Amino acid sequence: MTYFDRYLESNHPQLTLLRRDIQYYYSQASFSVFRSHNTLVIIIDAPLTAKVLLPPLHVYQVEKVPLLSPDHHTLNPVSNGSYDDCL
Repeated sequence: MTYFDRYLESNHPQLTLLRRDIQYYYSQASFSVFRSHNTLVIIIDAPLTAKVLLPPLHVYQVEKVPLLSPDHHTLNPVSNGSYDDCL
């Protein structure tokens, strides 16, 4: 992991590993293996992400606030377009 972190930092500083737990790579990550002469080559599919995407996204809740119309019907400004949603 340390080698891969250093490689990314020097060659692709905007990227980072998405999964940092070693157990993931042993149990769930897909991989390919082949031999080239006397060398065994193992290619592990390591998920990467952009560093700017790491901070969590803020989720907001939309609340309907009833508004009184001139003809004294209560209307909700957020609806799915059906008149029944406004009553």
